[in-house]
Amino acid sequence: MSTFKETLIAKAINEQDDILTPYLALVDRYDAAFLTKKLAPFSNKIKSTILTDAFNKPNNFERNRHVLDTTNKLYKLLPKKLAHLFFCFDDDINNIAKECANYCRQIAITPEKVNFLYYQAKNKQRNDSELERTVSHEFRSSEITDSETNSEKSAVFRSANTEISGEFADAKQKALFDFLSNYAIKFGVSPIEPKNNIKISGCIKRYIDNRWWLRKFRKLITQANEKAALHLNFVNRKREIYASNITTQNRITQRQRNDELLSSTYILNEQGQRYSLKEISDLNVSNPKIRKDELLCRARGFEDLAKELGHEALFITVTCPSKYHRAFSKSGAANPKWEGFMPDEANSYLNHQWQKARAEFKR
Repeated sequence: MSTFKETLIAKAINEQDDILTPYLALVDRYDAAFLTKKLAPFSNKIKSTILTDAFNKPNNFERNRHVLDTTNKLYKLLPKKLAHLFFCFDDDINNIAKECANYCRQIAITPEKVNFLYYQAKNKQRNDSELERTVSHEFRSSEITDSETNSEKSAVFRSANTEISGEFADAKQKALFDFLSNYAIKFGVSPIEPKNNIKISGCIKRYIDNRWWLRKFRKLITQANEKAALHLNFVNRKREIYASNITTQNRITQRQRNDELLSSTYILNEQGQRYSLKEISDLNVSNPKIRKDELLCRARGFEDLAKELGHEALFITVTCPSKYHRAFSKSGAANPKWEGFMPDEANSYLNHQWQKARAEFKR
């Protein structure tokens, strides 16, 4: 197994990589193998950032430690199966969702490909043989008359056989559900839990639907992208402000795709008038311009009401401590006081602070 790994590493080192090759020439073969193994799953943008920061360290130990720590943090955000999708486009997410759905569909159609179903088949054969022995034993010990023997014997056997077959079908479906759930866990996706209104059959249908995978992957990868961008200090005033460029681009692409869908779909009312869904959508608050105008109208209304009541305006900005900020606001340089907190944790902190403020207002 170690020989196989070393062969893969040597092959990766020998490949033409515009990002890795210049750095690998500066280290020995052991460090080169280490760098290649740790950075291979990631995109060129991540490789370049990690290597630039690592080779600015004063010695080899701190350089390798920086690579190890950074890659381990990124692996916690996305499993290795999805590590190559950091900062990917929405089309790539759609492709991996289709691949996962197609795999689950093939397993659901021909579950004999999975080894656990062979075990289930062996259990079925054993259950059938036990059924025959049980039924024959019952007939030998029963006191059924000769005229009733044939009909009742076959009816009892059919009833018992149907019950065993139903139990095997349920066990087979449960085994299939467990297998697909474990498959989802490998991608960092939380498995579906059967509930009162969601049966196992419904869970399996969700696993074979690429739209279910697409929703899960979009949320998982988008959140991982933003957290990775913070870890690598991409998001700051001097580089990618507010959000990473790839997330912004994916959002713009998604809105364009939605507009195309709405523009190509038409409705017809009882008067024979034909409108596209885009035209209907532009008439309500789904239109950003109308939403902005309505917001300003409400703000002006509150202002007029406050003046009539003699209120005084007070604007308060609540911010997080320095340990929640990845970079300095003006220079964009890394903040040494940052403790690795993410935006969701900062949101929880602000929420807790507002809870204390409400309690003080009540007192």
